[in-house]
Amino acid sequence: MEGVLIEVRGKRLYMEIHGNENAKPLLYLHGGPGESCYEFMLHQKKRLSDKLRLISIDQRGVWRSDAIKEEEPFNLQDLVEDCEQLRKHLGFQK
Repeated sequence: MEGVLIEVRGKRLYMEIHGNENAKPLLYLHGGPGESCYEFMLHQKKRLSDKLRLISIDQRGVWRSDAIKEEEPFNLQDLVEDCEQLRKHLGFQK
């Protein structure tokens, strides 16, 4: 799957999915600040997508996802909630 923008909690997040639809899902969360999922997917998608359903996002405020406004609060709980909504959107149980 080429990258797509999906709506998650009022922000558009960039997401890529690679690998077998029936394989165990793995969500890759990049470091930061400011890093994206680009490097990981560039180098690892071929290596890992045979055995895993590889999912990656640019977290809110990072590169291809919507920016976080200066006055907008953002903390670790927001990242957790974004991931939870992404899980539900993709239909994964856990």
